[in-house]
Amino acid sequence: MAEKNKATPKITTRIMNEEDISGVLDIDKKIRGPKRAITYADPVNDYIGGVVGISVVARAGDQVVGVIMGRLVNLFPHGTTGAWIEVLGIDPGWQGHGIGVKLMKAFETHCRKKGAHHINMLTLPHDDILKPFFESQGFTASRFIQLEKNIA
Repeated sequence: MAEKNKATPKITTRIMNEEDISGVLDIDKKIRGPKRAITYADPVNDYIGGVVGISVVARAGDQVVGVIMGRLVNLFPHGTTGAWIEVLGIDPGWQGHGIGVKLMKAFETHCRKKGAHHINMLTLPHDDILKPFFESQGFTASRFIQLEKNIA
């Protein structure tokens, strides 16, 4: 956790690897709490579809302090490769240090290298944290809407 009286370590970003998973799970527990219903038996394969090549982490020294987990997808109707953001998570003790912006830049760079032309994500229309953040990074409302049918 960043302390106000101590020098803040330099934040670096890089492609996520399997060694980062425990740090990512720690962030998830801090954000969602220890009683999260979703389990992570194998987060690399079960949660993000086995593709960690475009997922990125932010590190302060040896500590994972942020993550964007995503996957490459074929984007209909564009007919191009795109990326889908599954998770953006910043350690609560490190929020407000520009980590989200650094993660987005790294994620965009890696997506371009993989041939992606678009990045997509979902958020609630009234989400007063994620929506403004993604809008500040150049995201705009898509021309598509999500439709849902309850069958329970």
